[in-house]
Amino acid sequence: MTDEEILLLVDEIIRELSPDVRKALEQVSITIEDRPSRTQMSRLGGKGRHQILGLYDGVPVPHQSFFSSMMHPPTITLFRKNLEAYYPDRQVLKAEIEKTLLHEIGHHLGLNEDELRNRGY
Repeated sequence: MTDEEILLLVDEIIRELSPDVRKALEQVSITIEDRPSRTQMSRLGGKGRHQILGLYDGVPVPHQSFFSSMMHPPTITLFRKNLEAYYPDRQVLKAEIEKTLLHEIGHHLGLNEDELRNRGY
């Protein structure tokens, strides 16, 4: 899939979310990269560069304050080549992009890995 196709899918997914969640995403930038950068990898530790499907970078909503607004805006990055490598079938890939995006949105909303796993993300 091209970056444009992924971003169109992202827009569709976001339109399906509740108004409260869409409002929480207003300041979140969603980007597509091939793979995580060295900087991203250094913050993640442990996981291999080819295993990471998405990443949330920012202050989760429950922890935001006046000072949070002075930092860089929150970002969700989807890693296209990693997603495509794990999910070569186009329909499965679309489903996994949705799952990955919702996982990262969950981090923005303040959910941790265990909470996301319990919800199927």
